[in-house]
Amino acid sequence: MEERNSFQFAEEKFGEMTNFLKNKQSLDLELSELENHIKHDGKELMRRLLIGHLAERGTGDIGLNVILMVRSFKKWFLELSYAQL
Repeated sequence: MEERNSFQFAEEKFGEMTNFLKNKQSLDLELSELENHIKHDGKELMRRLLIGHLAERGTGDIGLNVILMVRSFKKWFLELSYAQL
């Protein structure tokens, strides 16, 4: 029986990010462009990590702490997004 990897999609995204940073295309970017690219992909990586973590918790009652954590994450994510405008 194959073991489940809840973080497979996050690991794939991290691999994509590091491959991009090793690529000649990234070396030609201005630092501000590179920073924006990393921020964009980093948000997706964090989303995938959170999904993996929630999958590890399994089904059933997720509890108040998880609800508060998700709310806190959403608030942080929105603040980060607005700060870039």
